[in-house]
Amino acid sequence: MQVAGPCKEPTCISHHPTVEAHDTTAMASLRLLAVLDVPSSTPARVKQLAPRPGGPLTHFASPRGEKYRLTIALHIVLSVLAGLLMSLSCGGSDPEVVLLDLDGRSVAPLEDMDAPASVFIFSSVDCPVSNRYAPEVKRLKAEFTDQGARFWLVYPNPAETPDAIRQHLEDFGYDFDALRDPEHRLVGLTRASVTPEAAVFASGRRLAYRGRIDDRQVDFGKVRPRPTKHDLEEALQLVLAGESFTPRFTTAVGCYISDMKP
Repeated sequence: MQVAGPCKEPTCISHHPTVEAHDTTAMASLRLLAVLDVPSSTPARVKQLAPRPGGPLTHFASPRGEKYRLTIALHIVLSVLAGLLMSLSCGGSDPEVVLLDLDGRSVAPLEDMDAPASVFIFSSVDCPVSNRYAPEVKRLKAEFTDQGARFWLVYPNPAETPDAIRQHLEDFGYDFDALRDPEHRLVGLTRASVTPEAAVFASGRRLAYRGRIDDRQVDFGKVRPRPTKHDLEEALQLVLAGESFTPRFTTAVGCYISDMKP
């Protein structure tokens, strides 16, 4: 199993349309017109974006610059399309996220969320980084369950059988509800990329945090004697205090979920 660290952050952290998303799309469209040498009859705002003599886009007017113009235009077109798709995907309701318990029954953990905080820890039977975090994960559950948080272990590897997961829970002393995500539905919603990685939802299915448990695991094979940042713990404290929050994301280090093909 490949082990790695950095992963891309999501471009859309809200499940509702935002003015910013539409503004980004509009600006990308204006810049596309500028690169494509818009006629003088275009609006003043567009002409402000058009290449100026001696400006950074002047070389696009030469034959040598034609391929660069086309390349950049293509990138901007793709950005515009991505912005439109982003705004559409953020504007509707989430697709139903249905996972499986260890008896093969369907479970929709994001439906009827009555807990003030729901914590999903993506785990794997044979990921050494994930297994190393077992004591800390159990500590956090013991501390925050009494404050109303609910914890789940989520196994995204379709090759890991219910029996193997039950054995894993027993071996590491996990007293957790465990779910399987063989089709990567919760993985896709949260954009988790490795095990171990945590996702915290506040009431109302609001994603409050996604990322590392703490910063003890610097890289694969490189571990701090003790963590200096307790990211998951801090996120839970904020959510359970009932304070307003901006969704926060950190980079987790562990075993790539993308290697666990559904």
